[in-house]
Amino acid sequence: MEQGSEENMESSWTLLSWLASGVLVFGGAVPYVPQYQEIQRTNNAEGFSTRVCLVLLVANILRIFFWIGKQFELPLLLQSVVMILTMLAMLHLCCSIQSSNRVSTKQHHITGNHIKQHPVPSSSVKHNRTSQCNTIHTYLSVVKVSNIFGDHIKT
Repeated sequence: MEQGSEENMESSWTLLSWLASGVLVFGGAVPYVPQYQEIQRTNNAEGFSTRVCLVLLVANILRIFFWIGKQFELPLLLQSVVMILTMLAMLHLCCSIQSSNRVSTKQHHITGNHIKQHPVPSSSVKHNRTSQCNTIHTYLSVVKVSNIFGDHIKT
């Protein structure tokens, strides 16, 4: 009977270990889900700093490079992969919204067969330098450069 309780205890610890690993892997990305939904719902990325995404991308890429050199626990590696995917999704959303907002700040006038675009005066458009980004390609370029830099360090 003791052996049965030991097996139950061991399976309980295994289950608890898997649960803790799952929380570790996805716990960092979960807080971004409501932010993503809110930005998507309001079509407004103001107040969300894309620079934080850049820092997290670089940090997680560096962690993956470190794992290649000296392997550590697999859940930490998976956490980095999940965070990179999360940050790329957030950047894509923010950049596409900022891009569409830039297009919608032009006034359109139809005269006859021609459509004329007139920019809205800059005094009526809010600017937030911390949340500006040209395209997601800018961030992907930074990721590419950091990958090249990491490859150069390894050799």
